[in-house]
Amino acid sequence: MDYNNSELVRCRYYRNKVPQKEDVVAVVTTEIKDLGAYVKLLEYDNIEGFIMLSQVTAKRVKTVQKFLKINKQEFMEVLRVDEEKMCIDLTKKSIKADAIQEAQKRLKKAKQVHTIMR
Repeated sequence: MDYNNSELVRCRYYRNKVPQKEDVVAVVTTEIKDLGAYVKLLEYDNIEGFIMLSQVTAKRVKTVQKFLKINKQEFMEVLRVDEEKMCIDLTKKSIKADAIQEAQKRLKKAKQVHTIMR
C-alpha cells in the first residue's frame, strides 16, 4: 500500500491537531538521514515527525537503515511536541508492547469511523 498517496490515510483521525507527549502513534518512514529519520504521522493528516538516531533503539546504532525502512508502517512514542513550529520528536527505544497493541486497536477503530463517515 502506498501511504504517500492513499486517500484513506490523508485525514486527521482525532480532535487534536498534533499528538500529546507519550502518545503512541502510527508512522511511515519517508526519509532517512545521518542523524535520524523523517516520518509521517498517519493518524494526524501525515504531518512530519523526526526520530533521532539515539532514539531508534537502546542498542548501539551505527546506521539507522538497519532499524528503519522507507515506507514501512510502525508505531513510535511521542517524545516532544512543539505545536508552534509543528516539530514532533519520536522514540522507539522505550515503547512497550502493550502500548503498541492499544495503539493498533485505536487506529483500527478510527479507520472504521473514518470509512463510515466518508
